[in-house]
Amino acid sequence: MEKQDLNKLKDLERILVKDVMRPVHGGVIDDGTPIVNVLELMASEPRRRVFYVVRDGRLIGIITPRRLLEFIALKVGKTDVLKREGEAIGLRFLIGTTAKDYVGELVSVKPDDSIAEACRKMVEKIMDEIPVITDNGKLIGELSFIDVLNLALQKIKKKPS
Repeated sequence: MEKQDLNKLKDLERILVKDVMRPVHGGVIDDGTPIVNVLELMASEPRRRVFYVVRDGRLIGIITPRRLLEFIALKVGKTDVLKREGEAIGLRFLIGTTAKDYVGELVSVKPDDSIAEACRKMVEKIMDEIPVITDNGKLIGELSFIDVLNLALQKIKKKPS
């Protein structure tokens, strides 16, 4: 990449999240939703990588398929929950749990944060998408790595004026 192209990417410090974010369409669940229902939702929306967990209209965390798989692997690794006297019992330990039991650390951005700041958080926390929230925690949008890559490509391909 040429030095001129790198200079164009410095614009990401000046571009705000609110100028690039998109509305959230689906994938928002109440914190009391049974985890079995969350798994069904994940199966019905295989392209969605992040599911937002809200309580009283405020975002409290996210659940990703990866986080659920890590939890299942950890649980299976510590105890032999998949077998009982030679009989497979499946993932019964999930029954009775809700979305709030699986939320990870809440990492988010605000609309007036820079795209560069959003990128830093996404890279640091290994996130494909990051929620955009208001000062009082209301979920108002999301920003994905694809949105950021498209923006970077536009900046690089833009002819100098």
